[in-house]
Amino acid sequence: ESSCDRVECDTGYHCKEGYCVEIPPVDHECAYTPCETGTYCLDGKCYPIPTCAGYECCPGEECILEDVECFTSPCPPIPTCVPIIKESCCDEDKCEDGYICEDGYCV
Repeated sequence: ESSCDRVECDTGYHCKEGYCVEIPPVDHECAYTPCETGTYCLDGKCYPIPTCAGYECCPGEECILEDVECFTSPCPPIPTCVPIIKESCCDEDKCEDGYICEDGYCV
């Protein structure tokens, strides 16, 4: 027996894991707007999916695409700067070219 077998939900809601949750509205403007690969539709217009290209972070940080939670789709990832995880080292020989070993890390 499913957790939704005995659950009846009001109009505009459906059962998910035993609870009534709101059905997100359909973006009718996007239903008829085909977007190219690498883009998403919002309010009938196509927008590029965010990337880290050209996104500048402070020294010691790098850009990652962070997934976000939202109430209605689309929910494209957001470019976010995070600290660079430094590679540990004991001597200069373990660091990539252009880096030195300082305080146990390649910098």
